[in-house]
Amino acid sequence: MTDLPKAAIYCRLSEEDRNKVRGTDDSESIKNQKAMLTQYAADHDWLIYDIYSDREIHTV
Repeated sequence: MTDLPKAAIYCRLSEEDRNKVRGTDDSESIKNQKAMLTQYAADHDWLIYDIYSDREIHTV
């Protein structure tokens, strides 16, 4: 068992997401948010237990 603080990542959809080719595709905005927030959590020694967006849940 780890003593690292736990965190969830939440990425919100933007206007760009309305123009996605397929509903299952992540927009560049969502991809960038995930990358930035994942790096932020790693920099602060946080354990990510889930990643959420407005339309779906990604299990880590």
